[in-house]
Amino acid sequence: MGSSFVPQDIVSRNSHRGEAIEMVQPNGPLQSGRTALQNPNWPSSECLTPSVHSPHSYHFRIEPRFPTTSTLSRRSRWLRITLFVLLELSFAALAACCISRPLILPSNLAPRARQAEVKGGFTILFILWQALALFPVRGILSYIFSGEWVYQFSRTGALVPGTTDRVSTLTAGYWDRVCYFRDRTASWSFRIAFLTSLLFAALASLAPGVINVIVVFAPNTMMLEIGNLTVPNFNVFEFHFETWNPIERAWLITRLEQIEKSQFGYQNERNWMVAWPSLGLPANGSGAIEYPSDVVRFEFNCQWEVPTWGSDAFYGIRGANWSVWDYMGAPQPPDPLATILPMAQSSSNALSAYLFLGGNSSLSDGSTYSFVDLTGLPSAYNLTGNLPSPGQSGVSYQAPLTTVLVCDPQPSVSGGSVTLNTNGSLFVTSSGLPSLYNNIPPEMAYVVLSQGLLGAASAPETYGNSHIAVNYIAASLFMKDPSFNITTYPTGVPVLDLASINNNLDVYTGSASKAYMDGYLPNDTWLPTAALSTIPVNAQWQEQRLALVTNKTLWVVVIACMVVAGGLLGLLGMGVGDGGGEREPLGLGSVMNAIQVSTTLDDEVGA
Repeated sequence: MGSSFVPQDIVSRNSHRGEAIEMVQPNGPLQSGRTALQNPNWPSSECLTPSVHSPHSYHFRIEPRFPTTSTLSRRSRWLRITLFVLLELSFAALAACCISRPLILPSNLAPRARQAEVKGGFTILFILWQALALFPVRGILSYIFSGEWVYQFSRTGALVPGTTDRVSTLTAGYWDRVCYFRDRTASWSFRIAFLTSLLFAALASLAPGVINVIVVFAPNTMMLEIGNLTVPNFNVFEFHFETWNPIERAWLITRLEQIEKSQFGYQNERNWMVAWPSLGLPANGSGAIEYPSDVVRFEFNCQWEVPTWGSDAFYGIRGANWSVWDYMGAPQPPDPLATILPMAQSSSNALSAYLFLGGNSSLSDGSTYSFVDLTGLPSAYNLTGNLPSPGQSGVSYQAPLTTVLVCDPQPSVSGGSVTLNTNGSLFVTSSGLPSLYNNIPPEMAYVVLSQGLLGAASAPETYGNSHIAVNYIAASLFMKDPSFNITTYPTGVPVLDLASINNNLDVYTGSASKAYMDGYLPNDTWLPTAALSTIPVNAQWQEQRLALVTNKTLWVVVIACMVVAGGLLGLLGMGVGDGGGEREPLGLGSVMNAIQVSTTLDDEVGA
């Protein structure tokens, strides 16, 4: 019975699925003129009931377990397409919102510590989203593929196994459809549906990867304590902890950074002074912190001046009295031939000055070649050889010439905002604003700029057995060769040009200012611990948060797939390429109808 063919005299009382169909077992294999359907799935004897009318006649009833539809109406198609369009448009809109600005997720629902779980959850969500969007319209494609056999049957009038139902069976795969797509007999409806199925496969694979979960920095507010610089006693020639301790602290920090090449605290922006928050920020992986503060812009401009002096300890420079500040220690070699020492004045301004003692090519001491070469600089001849100094009296110098370098930092104090980056660098984001907290008074800015390098450039150091008493920081600031190599410069080491000196002072003063910017307020102890004078300000900090962000390139590709797929579905919804008739999915009922039609046609042709 497994090799039997469906006979011509099959009588179908009703060809619709789910109703009784009487099947007659033939005495032998029969073949209809134009129809040759082999029936390998002929019912077994257990499924057949013997007929009382004939020992060779069997009856069985086909009843589907679930109700189905044999056709997909145009209305049903458009409803499915509409649902697809709405779901894909909503997905595209969500992705578009995450292109220009990440969509921050609530911290209670998406904690930063569980990034992997959150990312996996959203990936599953977007996979389900695409599955839900594609689910209703996949039925349209299945309907087109399953009904392609009707188009072939209506075109040829023949039912040829493996040819008529080539792409209509459940087991037909992509390769079968690719080969059939290239066949000229394929309907346009099938071609459109096949191209649409490829786009659906692309959407199902690519769309879930359009939106990703990443870590971003979201702005948040906080109260931040920053340095509140207080004005100390201005008279640096009188001992006060509030004045001298910051000077020595500035010396140590400058030496650490400029000589030892190690950073202290935060990294200041060049030519700016800003109040510091406490060290160790940003903490716990947070992002940059932006806070308001007074800011000071400075840029040194130095000029050489010829001093005048009398029997007292003051030099007359630009109509003001200046004194050498050598309180960090007296020159070590007896009767030094050359030195560079900082100077100070009691009035409140930002000017700083440095005293140079040396010689030139015309006035040199033949007994030694170790001196500062002041050739070409305006200078005065030192008749007495004595150095007026309130700090270390009675010091005698053999250097014949004296000149003074006066430097103006040209400060500008204003309100502004500062950004503390994650790498510990400070950046002035705005300036020229009214002061909100007055945490860097102009008088205090003048103190830092005029006194910051007093300690760093004093406390002279010796170079072997020479008669040079020049602090190494001062030598690095002003001399072409800080090591005073007399082999290279046998007649004396020349001084740097003013542009180089201005640049060095900008850098070294930036280091020295760090001693003041955290609100350093010494008490009655000699270094280094002290209280910090701070003031609370409203700051913004960047908190690490999880957010949805769109891959723009992939989003464009997915949008293109959506648009093309939507257009092709519109053609299927209008019935383009159906061949002018309704399709019937491949099934027993539809095949029986086709057999009846074929049999009827054969009978009519035979008659």
